[in-house]
Amino acid sequence: MSFDEYYVKFINCPECGRKVPKENYCIYCGVRLEKNANPIGRTYKPVSETQYCRCPDCGEIIKSDNRYCWHCGREL
Repeated sequence: MSFDEYYVKFINCPECGRKVPKENYCIYCGVRLEKNANPIGRTYKPVSETQYCRCPDCGEIIKSDNRYCWHCGREL
């Protein structure tokens, strides 16, 4: 998947309450997110390579300023 093809759906984190991408882990507090959580509306956002990078552990696309990887939960 290229950066141009990547779109993000958002939910509210059940632990810290912040708006986060609907993935496996919260990017702010690191809590594991529920797979069946309902998205906030239908928010999709095209991304660019300057805003996103790849996780050094799992290699998935993540936001550059995340504190945690939203796929594997690694603290960055």
